[in-house]
Amino acid sequence: MKTTTIKYLSYGKYKTGGFRHEDFLTNSLSNYISKSETIEAKKIRPTKFFKNFLAHIQLLWFGFKQSNADYTIVVGRLAISAILRNLFSANKIIVVLHNYDDEDRKNFALKLYFEILFGLLRTFHFKNITLICVAKYWQHYFANKLGTKNRIEVFPNFFDVEYYKKFKSINKEKRIHLGQWNSKNHPDVFIVAEKLCAEGYECYFSTNDKNAICEEIYFTIRYENFEEYLSQMASCQYTLALSGINEGWNRIAHESILVGTTVIGYSNAGLGELLEESNSLIANSSIKVLELIEAQKHPEIPNKFFENYDVKMAEIYMENIF
Repeated sequence: MKTTTIKYLSYGKYKTGGFRHEDFLTNSLSNYISKSETIEAKKIRPTKFFKNFLAHIQLLWFGFKQSNADYTIVVGRLAISAILRNLFSANKIIVVLHNYDDEDRKNFALKLYFEILFGLLRTFHFKNITLICVAKYWQHYFANKLGTKNRIEVFPNFFDVEYYKKFKSINKEKRIHLGQWNSKNHPDVFIVAEKLCAEGYECYFSTNDKNAICEEIYFTIRYENFEEYLSQMASCQYTLALSGINEGWNRIAHESILVGTTVIGYSNAGLGELLEESNSLIANSSIKVLELIEAQKHPEIPNKFFENYDVKMAEIYMENIF
């Protein structure tokens, strides 16, 4: 039986929502191909952040050296090296593009990098490359930005819905989950936290970085193992998804819905698609967020939403993509 090799090259040191999406995509591809072929899969993660121009060059070389498998799965920041490596090969390249926002805080080198990447994808047809995004919003966005020379497919976040259901029975406290602690948060989240703290709410952010743990006047930042994270979120009246950039999807918001906690969010790109599809609450200002919490609105989530993103659906998407 033929042996097929798969390599997944990640970026960064934390298990973010993006990493979990790419990791599940890799596992799903392995399971799909293993029905007819022997699989050899390898996952590679750099051990530190790369923050300057020289480090980006090193990162390109890292990708260039590693992307020699039958299937190579890379994030956007490693895509150019994978494309160069594959110019004279029939191997498959899968580039995961979660989101893109011209107005976020990318440094000059990273902005230039993406301009070059997008220019390549607009100009040339790479027959062995498939672009993967997490939501239909982004499929349409990248189709408009890059044209239709290269395949752009959707592979959503998937969850073991049955596993999350056990957290729904946890009693609600006067507690608000402010979302994940990171630079994507809109400044409004701090205004909301201050107001809610004055009204007796306990407010907290969750984090994947143990070094970020702290207690501020109006909120805390907590690092917890996965079950503790879900239990805490399930005990909250609301999770806030107040993103200041165009979101890919927002895994924390999705997980909040699965454990029975209502989400209030800003309708930014893929996050807006998530909020609309799940019948969650959409706000456009800190005042509106506070009004929704005061009114204690908790809309019902359609069963179809849970079904659409159950892990059982992953194989169907694999069949459509490959």
